[in-house]
Amino acid sequence: MERPVITIPRSLLRELRMTWRIEWRGQDAGSAIGGNALSVINAFPRWIGSPEVSLHRDAIRRWRALMAEGQGRLGIYRLPMTDPIGFGWAASAGAYAKYGVPFSNGERFSSGQGFSFTPTVLALGSVANGATQFRMDISPSGIAPVEGQIMSYDDWPFMVTWVDAVSDTLFDVGVQMLRTAIPAGAEISMQAFGRFEVVDEGQGAAPYGASRHTTATLSVQEVLRR
Repeated sequence: MERPVITIPRSLLRELRMTWRIEWRGQDAGSAIGGNALSVINAFPRWIGSPEVSLHRDAIRRWRALMAEGQGRLGIYRLPMTDPIGFGWAASAGAYAKYGVPFSNGERFSSGQGFSFTPTVLALGSVANGATQFRMDISPSGIAPVEGQIMSYDDWPFMVTWVDAVSDTLFDVGVQMLRTAIPAGAEISMQAFGRFEVVDEGQGAAPYGASRHTTATLSVQEVLRR
C-alpha cells in the first residue's frame, strides 16, 4: 500500500520548542579492557524531532484534519524544519514569509495567502552523495549560510558545520549527513524540509478547553526509504 504524503504548512508550525537533531544510531562491538569502545559504526543515521506547536481556534481544526489524513503511523508528513536561530524568516523574507508570493499583479488567493515562498541557494558544481563540503551561490536569495543551519535538497535535510566566504555571493560550506547527490545548479532550500513518520499512534493530539487554544507535540523520525 502506498503511503500518503501530507504536507504540513509552515503557517501551522508556530513552534514553541524546536528539537531537531541527528540520531546517529551508533553501534559498537563492546568495550576493550581499558573501557573504550572497540569500534563504533553509525547505522543509517536519521533526523528526529519533537516540535511543540501552538494552535488557536481554526488552526486546531486544520491540524486535526491533517493528522486524520496521516492515518496514524501510515502517513508520511512533509515538514518544514523550523529553526529560527539557523534561518530567520521574519528578518530575511518580510511579507513573503508571512503571506507567501503573490501573483504577478500583486493579488493573492481568496484566503489571503500566496504561493509558497522558499528562499534558495544554488549548488555550484555537482555534489556527490556523502560529500562533507561544497560551494554554493547565494544569488537567488542574497542570504548567507550560517554555521549550525539545517538546509535540504529534495526533502533530504543536512547540517551546515562551517562556513567560509569566497566572495559576496559564493560560500564554501562543510556539511554533515548529505545522503543524496546534488546536480550542478540545483536549488537548495535555506530552511530545511524533511519527510517524517510519527513514532506512535497518539502523536499530534490537540485537546483544548474554553479558551480554544492548545499545544500539540509531534514526535517524529525521518523516513529513510522512499
